[in-house]
Amino acid sequence: MRNIDFLTMFLAGALLAGCAATPVWRKAGGNEQIFQQDTTACFRGASIQAERQMAKRGGPSAPQIELRGSRGRIRDLNRASRKAASLEEISRRNRLYSECMHRLGYRKNE
Repeated sequence: MRNIDFLTMFLAGALLAGCAATPVWRKAGGNEQIFQQDTTACFRGASIQAERQMAKRGGPSAPQIELRGSRGRIRDLNRASRKAASLEEISRRNRLYSECMHRLGYRKNE
């Protein structure tokens, strides 16, 4: 639970910082409306592609539960591998998103 709280706080802080900062992507002659359409399309496409790539890869997806009756504990045996797969999917999605934005003519601010 503690990791989830930290992750939630980190993401909230990153979103707030992102709102206050200058845009990460720029395109000559672009406007806000076109940027929103492009970034939404790229993110959606990257998410779908990354999910499909990870599904083809296989691996544990559902929790395998071990009940330790003597201790009264339940342990998820595949939690670490699912978390690693989730991080890999996020990395793939970010890479695919960047590639899409570059194809549309956007460049990252320096």
